[in-house]
Amino acid sequence: SHTGHTIWIVKLARNGRSRGTYVTRTIGSISGGGDCVVCQYIERPLLVHGHKHDLRLYVIVFPSSPARSFSQSFIHTGGYVRFAAKEFSLADLETGDTWDPFVHLTYLDSVDRLQHRIQREKE
Repeated sequence: SHTGHTIWIVKLARNGRSRGTYVTRTIGSISGGGDCVVCQYIERPLLVHGHKHDLRLYVIVFPSSPARSFSQSFIHTGGYVRFAAKEFSLADLETGDTWDPFVHLTYLDSVDRLQHRIQREKE
């Protein structure tokens, strides 16, 4: 790993919009009181202008049938791209087990909350 220690991302199974998601360096500290998904964190992600991102695409695939020797698929035009609110860095993880969700997550609520916080600081 880039930092010399494995980093894990933990997502609680029944929470949407990344609620309850966190990043940790110690797998023994994983808690949450329920089922969760634990994955090794990608420390060198593909970035767009320094930000993590994800693509949401909707695709339907029709399998081949005896009458057709190929399958058909269609992609919906309503997909979208989500970006993390802050530029990507592992600096917040190198000093301990704290982390900044605005750097590591791409869900829309994080961007909305950051924009509201910035607006309040300007006022």
